[in-house]
Amino acid sequence: QCGAAFQGVRNRSGTLGCGNGFYSLKIAKLVGERGKVLAVDIQSEMLHLLKERAKEAEITNVEPVLGSV
Repeated sequence: QCGAAFQGVRNRSGTLGCGNGFYSLKIAKLVGERGKVLAVDIQSEMLHLLKERAKEAEITNVEPVLGSV
């Protein structure tokens, strides 16, 4: 299982164009509580949706980042 490679390590990952966090939240589970995911999008509305979904899923290791073009 590929998730086993991430466990117990302080991993950092990023998603560009994260949207509502579909992949960011999955990656956050893979990197675990000690890891962090930087989720970048240029739309603040999408980052708001990501924050809501992360809160609902009790995921705390995703950091939404507002990007620019």
